[in-house]
Amino acid sequence: MISIEQLNEEISLVENETPTHTSMQKLAAMYTVRDHILDNSNVVVSEYKDILPSYTVYCNNKKKYKLGEITDGPVLQSMNSLCREIKEFLQAIYSSTESAEERQALSSALNQFLLIYNK
Repeated sequence: MISIEQLNEEISLVENETPTHTSMQKLAAMYTVRDHILDNSNVVVSEYKDILPSYTVYCNNKKKYKLGEITDGPVLQSMNSLCREIKEFLQAIYSSTESAEERQALSSALNQFLLIYNK
């Protein structure tokens, strides 16, 4: 898969050529691909930013539960919300990968985490 740097280099080369119908079509396609790649990274950042508010709610509920102010229901509900946000973040990272090696590295790290903490 092509990196954003390679794509930008290719765009620059075509932009510096004498404009033709074919080169304009090629540029349009490369601009579309570049926009898609950049949008994916924005999705990852957006998903990352969604985690903190969910974590804050979870921590506040856990504190209230320890003080006896609430039952464990809101704690579990906020934990489920937090897990959903983390899952969406990981899905965004996975979908923004450009190679099988990147996907394998992410999968391996998650599997190692589960092996350690699933005991």
